[in-house]
Amino acid sequence: MIERMSKIEIFGLYEETDRLLRFLQKSGDIHLVETATPTDSRGQFRRLHAPSGRTQDEPVTRIVTEVEEIYRIAAAGLPPAPGESVVENATDHTACLREISRIRKKIFSLVKRKKNLSSDLSDLLAVRPERIALAQILSKVMSGGVKDPPACLVLIPEKRNEHGELLATLAAEHFGKGYFNVLSELIDGKKTILTAVYGDNSRARSFKHLLWEEGFEELNFPNRCGEGTLDDTLREFDDLLKELPDRLRKADEEIAIVLETHREFLAASMYGGRAFLERETAKGLMAATKYAVIINGWIPENRLRGFSERLDREFGDSAIVRELDIIHDEVDSIPTLLRNTVFSKSFEQLLRILPPVSYTGVDPTFLNAFTFPLFFGFMLGDVVYGLLVVLLALYLRKALSPQFSFVSSIAMCCGFSSIFFGVLFWEFLGNLGEGHAPFSFLPILNRHLHIKEFLVTAILIGAVHVSLGFLMAALKAYTHRFYRKLIGESSLISLIWMVFLLIGSTERFGILPAWLFDAALAGIFINIITVFLTLGAFSVLEIFSIVANILSYSRLMAIGFSSVILAFIANSLSQTAGSMVSGFLIGFSLHLVNLALGIFGPVIHSLRLHYVEFLPKFYETTGRDFQPFGCYANELAGNVRQ
Repeated sequence: MIERMSKIEIFGLYEETDRLLRFLQKSGDIHLVETATPTDSRGQFRRLHAPSGRTQDEPVTRIVTEVEEIYRIAAAGLPPAPGESVVENATDHTACLREISRIRKKIFSLVKRKKNLSSDLSDLLAVRPERIALAQILSKVMSGGVKDPPACLVLIPEKRNEHGELLATLAAEHFGKGYFNVLSELIDGKKTILTAVYGDNSRARSFKHLLWEEGFEELNFPNRCGEGTLDDTLREFDDLLKELPDRLRKADEEIAIVLETHREFLAASMYGGRAFLERETAKGLMAATKYAVIINGWIPENRLRGFSERLDREFGDSAIVRELDIIHDEVDSIPTLLRNTVFSKSFEQLLRILPPVSYTGVDPTFLNAFTFPLFFGFMLGDVVYGLLVVLLALYLRKALSPQFSFVSSIAMCCGFSSIFFGVLFWEFLGNLGEGHAPFSFLPILNRHLHIKEFLVTAILIGAVHVSLGFLMAALKAYTHRFYRKLIGESSLISLIWMVFLLIGSTERFGILPAWLFDAALAGIFINIITVFLTLGAFSVLEIFSIVANILSYSRLMAIGFSSVILAFIANSLSQTAGSMVSGFLIGFSLHLVNLALGIFGPVIHSLRLHYVEFLPKFYETTGRDFQPFGCYANELAGNVRQ
């Protein structure tokens, strides 16, 4: 639900402005707005000061930016906020910047060294196949009694024998017969490494230059491997490949030690700087006289009394708060704060994709908390798959950071919904549960056999869901006394069910008495006229889109049916496999794919049904979030909105 707001005005002594702002910041209850500057004949009221051009802001901004840059460079998360006293004592800007700069240089040096080590390791791993092939060539050379190192190492694409022949010809011409030999080794089935072995070291450089002119690609090891003999190069290659991972770990440890050593100072500097900048920005919203300051803002109605008591205890008669009347023109500017139960709070995040709901709108979170898992379970509808989703939710609860804990809560609800519908459909990995139902009425709805009934059920769910959307719009109209709109929205709900009565009373279906046909037809006509008179001609044309919206819920049947069929195929193929092992692997692989599709598909289509078919009926995205003054206080409490 949407929290009711009160508009307040705070009067305080001018000399206690900073103390008053710190109190409001710590409280974290008030969404500040610009205070209208009263006018009188003496012009005593003025804006406290402009929010820009203050000389103190620049060093504080630099402090915050530098600390954030340190953690960005180190690829580390920001530290938790320290205690309030530590934060507020970080006031020496020059000394603070000097110390932060020193830490930043140290971190930058360590990160640079880490990047170099990581680059060296990547280079070594990139040429590791060549090193293996080269060792085999070197073994061939040594077994042939040749002590001199190879003249060159050349990479030749596979199946390009003419390159090898050209290399042999060039070596024969350059070194003379008897002074060379061409050996080769395949690398990863893509390239061939060839080496010309020779006994005249003095002519190696000119031979390499000749090969370069002929377009040969020479194999080069990383510079860190040295420039000694090939045997020394390979030995140093192996040593580096063993040492670099340990050196990388030590570099990470050194970075972590530096951050931990200075964690309290960096946190105090950053959060203290943010708090200072927030107070300075707030001053630009306040009005003041020579002796007093005036602050306006919005506060949740249920927090006003407690806030007033705390303000009175802290300031006594030097600061007072009073509640103001809300005029009609201010309603659209009231910030929105949602308040829901623990169960439905996680589903608030589904609305974060959209702009905030208006203050005068309707919060659909509670309904979403019921319908989203309902749609998901209706589509997945398998006991074993549901249990696996629950296990996935438990894993996500431990693996994800607290700010993403809502994902595990939503997944948990969806998993239990899938188990419920799995029992209803009596599905255990598809049809493995057939023939073992403990009660004669199970399964209530066999999705494999009762396709028509399953489709009708999905469309009925759509009719209920769309009707709920219009019902929410009607309740909103009633709340704001828009009785014309209330009648129109109610007529749309009636129109939807009159159509179902009409269809159900036809001869083809024969579900309802035939006499209802004429009554439903008359009801449809009356409702169309009512919609035309109350909502306008355009709303009559939108009736066709309402029909399309309801039929869109047939995807609940389609996604569920495809999941059932794929599970059946997995079971059938596994049973016809040649052996138990191959049958298990086939079944396991197909069920794993089906589970992945069974999670992804229902999530996407459930979201679509809410965002396209349901919410547009009543959800107004013209609001703005309630953002209490005191991001510093919220950071201390761990409640920063992401």
